[in-house]
Amino acid sequence: MGKQKKQLKNRVDPYFMMLNPQPIASAHGYVQDVVFSLPLFHQTMLKWMDDPSEIQHIYSQFATFSLDATSSTSSSSSPVDPTTQNEHLTRRRTLMPKGPDFPHVCEQIEAIIDWSANTASYTFSYARPALAPESDAPPPNYFQVQSFTFRYAPLSPTASDLSTALQAATSTHPAPAIAPGTQLVPTARISIHLNHLPPTTRRNPAALRAVSKPYVYEDLLRRAYKWTVHAMLGGYTPVAKDVLVARDVFAAHYKALKKKYAYLLTSWTESTDPQKFVYEDVALTAYLTLLWVATHGQSEAQAKREVVFADLGCGNGLLTYLLTMEGYRGYGVDIRARKIWPRWREECPQVVLVESTLDLQTYALPADVTWVIGNHADELCPWIAELAMRPRTAPIATAHDDTSIAPHLFVLPCCFYNREGNLFAPKASSFPVPQHLEAAGSRYKRYLQYIGELCDAMGFDVTYDALRIPSTKNQALICKFRGVAPKSEQLQVTEDATA
Repeated sequence: MGKQKKQLKNRVDPYFMMLNPQPIASAHGYVQDVVFSLPLFHQTMLKWMDDPSEIQHIYSQFATFSLDATSSTSSSSSPVDPTTQNEHLTRRRTLMPKGPDFPHVCEQIEAIIDWSANTASYTFSYARPALAPESDAPPPNYFQVQSFTFRYAPLSPTASDLSTALQAATSTHPAPAIAPGTQLVPTARISIHLNHLPPTTRRNPAALRAVSKPYVYEDLLRRAYKWTVHAMLGGYTPVAKDVLVARDVFAAHYKALKKKYAYLLTSWTESTDPQKFVYEDVALTAYLTLLWVATHGQSEAQAKREVVFADLGCGNGLLTYLLTMEGYRGYGVDIRARKIWPRWREECPQVVLVESTLDLQTYALPADVTWVIGNHADELCPWIAELAMRPRTAPIATAHDDTSIAPHLFVLPCCFYNREGNLFAPKASSFPVPQHLEAAGSRYKRYLQYIGELCDAMGFDVTYDALRIPSTKNQALICKFRGVAPKSEQLQVTEDATA
């Protein structure tokens, strides 16, 4: 919803005001009144059924996804024919667990659409292999029920001219412009229902509440509603994630590191929120270590030999600590020490944390640094590319033979500062950004362009990747030196344009 606020309010706000699903009385599920048509809702459900790239993040907290088999009585790629009285679709696939403690789960989706009656149902059923439907065995871990159903049905006809107009208008997209404050009249209802609970659970209401995890189904209904509204308004560009690190590999590695460093949540001594900082830096550690393995020969041992990192503006030092604990060499530097630093040094004697005021005009990196990290580095972000290209000092470790090669950059911008340390003033730019931000007019987009321009001017190729971290500022710039000497006049032009 946050992204949608950037669009014209008279197109968007009235449709999202109704995003408030209500529990179904005397049943287990949620219901939501809507103004969009069945063809549009069917389009959303086909994505859910057929496109792994669209549905992967829905299943991400439960399991990864792989196609097992697909069958259908009609082609999902063909346009919907409203003259067809009914349509029956089935899909079968396998959900692959993220951990070895859980079995694979078979998923079957059955869709029955009655175009003449303007109704549809989409049932998702789950079973472990060879699990009898009426067995008292626990249901699959991923959804904690054996099936659930999405339903679409029209509301009772109304004499409202607006309702009639909306029913016709929302059959196609884009949706009509709606004046601010207009009260839309719902024309249909979507709902989600929990079915086929194990017998022992059905007899125990407390157990039902414990295993059914109703928030999961409320979230699923919200997603179905939101995606269909997006389609009604002309669609939107999804965020491109996992550009450089495969999703399933990252998910497994992140899960292992969360388990390994779970003790940090209960022993955090800083005044900041451990739920955010620990999970975020553990996710960054998982991402960086996989990225380094992919960059340095596909071997973890080789990556540990070659990588020496410099974490500039390291703050509480947690990321430096985690990377060192994982066997990588490097150091973190910040303008002032944090009270948690002695703990990191005690638990990991190899960790290097330096309290130092970085003179941005003269600071030089050690000669063998191969990766420069700017994780929420604030005022340092606009300087990281230039610092990486300066003549360097004595090495801190033996990383590789050719220390003349410029290091790679990992920059995760957060606060908006320019090179003078002042708040960044956005200016128009044509520098490429991730596709989902191209049409945005946000300050964040322009700041990503600004940092990208500075890196490009210093001779780096810039790649964006959206990280799976608990932060709205999750677009990282991963930069590799392209072997062309930086042009000082390019940097000057960039600075003049953003002054």
